[in-house]
Amino acid sequence: MDWANPLALHPLAFYQLVAFPFAVSFHYLCTSGSLSLNARYAFMFALIPCLYVLLLVGGCLLACAAMGWYALLLFIPTFCSVAIFHSVGPLQVHTWAFVLQMSWQTLCHLGLHYRGHYLQGAPCVRYQAAMHKPTLAEPGHARTVFRHFRKAMPRGGSHVALKMAPSTQRDLARSTMGVFREQHCGTPITATLLALSPPCRLTIALSSLMLQTQKVTSLALDIHEGKVTMGSERGDGREPLLQALPLCSYLLFFPALLGGPLCSFRRFQVQIQGSCTSQPTRPLRAAGQKCLCALALHLLRMAVRSCGAPLACLTDCTGFGCVYVVWHSALLFKLAYYSQWVLDEALLSAAGFGLELGHAPGAEAACGDLSDADIWTLETTNRIALFTRTWNKSTSRWLRRLIFKRSPAQPLLATFAFSAWWHGLHPGQVFGFLCWAAMVEADYRIHPFLRSLAKSWHTKLLYKALTWVQTQLIIAYIMAAVEMRNFSALWLLGASYNSFFPLLYGVSLLWLVVRSRQK
Repeated sequence: MDWANPLALHPLAFYQLVAFPFAVSFHYLCTSGSLSLNARYAFMFALIPCLYVLLLVGGCLLACAAMGWYALLLFIPTFCSVAIFHSVGPLQVHTWAFVLQMSWQTLCHLGLHYRGHYLQGAPCVRYQAAMHKPTLAEPGHARTVFRHFRKAMPRGGSHVALKMAPSTQRDLARSTMGVFREQHCGTPITATLLALSPPCRLTIALSSLMLQTQKVTSLALDIHEGKVTMGSERGDGREPLLQALPLCSYLLFFPALLGGPLCSFRRFQVQIQGSCTSQPTRPLRAAGQKCLCALALHLLRMAVRSCGAPLACLTDCTGFGCVYVVWHSALLFKLAYYSQWVLDEALLSAAGFGLELGHAPGAEAACGDLSDADIWTLETTNRIALFTRTWNKSTSRWLRRLIFKRSPAQPLLATFAFSAWWHGLHPGQVFGFLCWAAMVEADYRIHPFLRSLAKSWHTKLLYKALTWVQTQLIIAYIMAAVEMRNFSALWLLGASYNSFFPLLYGVSLLWLVVRSRQK
């Protein structure tokens, strides 16, 4: 096991840790009385909360530090969305906000596609916000690396994998398949933390932009449904700039800028207004526990990673050996997601946003679970549908509210299709999310049928054990597919024995549909 650098972090996690002391200081100012009630509302000769200013300035500074000039990709839609919220009526605000935000995000993703496929940009590790998951090297880099290795290969070599050292084979496999890279954008971890390359800054900006899409569309739905009222509608007489400050602060507040569960605008306001009554020790204790949990998950991931190369061996594995490779890779991905989710929750808790709302005004309406990681349920459930609802819970709730409940036909398919669009429409994402939708539909039909057959306790135990294994292997297959960035990698995955498990569920789904129609 290589423990040479056990605390090597992804740049995104590094910036989260950098923001941690500022989050603690922010909550301390709120709870210690250092910011009096009058001081909070004294700014620009008007009564506006100084806390909004602190959160907004902190978010802007963090965005500039992590993204460089790519922070403009985040600032531009922020101001446009705020303008829409104050100029469009409640009946049309959701449509306008949705079209604006998704159009801008799609253009940014297309720019990343163009850079990867045609400009053949260097790879970069990136963490996306919806699932908060690490994405892979850009596909254009695969062709560049492959050509370099082909030129260097001796004449007469028919297969690259047979003519190179094992370490070189793994590097080529990672580049050719677009597999999750551990080199942190090709530079040592210390250099990466001090000076990120433009591709890394761009992907961090896109990750934050996806989170911002959640906030914008969620707030637009709240306005459309009458749960939130803009100041212009109330006629409070404040200047437009002062009315826009809470919205800008919500869209850019630093504890949830780079990651974290979706916090509604109502909860954000209630938390700010009731922060003076919170106890400073509670969030620090909760944040400390979550940081220790994130560290434990990170070290566990390093231990698991030392047991084999993730997905790199898919190019030369055979038979059911490929099943182990995909399962092992999916386990690494899940541990990365879990540790990042817990770290995001720790930052929110340190700033005081993970606390119970208590008896503050509007607390009952704004209550909700600010947690994404229910690791026990995710790792023990034998239901794909339950896994789907629990995986990145705040994003799942957001998708259910935004698409599933509002879709006139085929809501399940529409939800997963939109999720693929929101994630960037890479080939693996389109295939993976559509496959996920089919597996959830199969899960709804297969389990009632199997439960009707399991009568005795030992058949029930066998049913739960087999369906748990099936669920784990199907989720590993979907996760590996979503992480692919080109068609050749998808073909390798589809041609392996891993396809047996989703095909089994797919055939069972078709048989149960035909059986129900015959009845």
